[in-house]
Amino acid sequence: MSSQILFNLATKEIIWSIAQAKGLPKPNKKSLCKSARIQVNDYDKYSLLEIDKHYTALEAKDNLRIVVINNYYKVVEKPTLKLSYSNTTTNRVKLTVKLVNTLDQDNFKEVNLKLAGVKFTIQLNNNQGTKVVELPKGRYQVVCIDDIFISEILKIRVV
Repeated sequence: MSSQILFNLATKEIIWSIAQAKGLPKPNKKSLCKSARIQVNDYDKYSLLEIDKHYTALEAKDNLRIVVINNYYKVVEKPTLKLSYSNTTTNRVKLTVKLVNTLDQDNFKEVNLKLAGVKFTIQLNNNQGTKVVELPKGRYQVVCIDDIFISEILKIRVV
């Protein structure tokens, strides 16, 4: 089952996604713009792409991105951020990030994370980076706050 993806041409932000129902014609740009509550005079700022998989609007926003390859807009999966850690000493933790599923044209320089309510950045070199942090004993969660990556929560226990 295919899906129609509505996106903003300027920002390449995915706005809406709808699966094509069997036996019915494909939804057009006008109907998707109406579903997304876009003003009629702004319709020309949006475009449609079709993909071969079924995605709801939320799934598309969470997992897909729009890129320009050879002057054409394409829908691709977001890069996946792999988070891991190792204890260097009793209260020092080495956080490691690695990006997978990137495109050759991608040039990510940093990843923004949040740990114990504190936001911080890890610089990237060749899609990976590390940072050592000092933490008191306890349990923590590290989350990526960049929506340009697919990532999971990393749980840390400092003993």
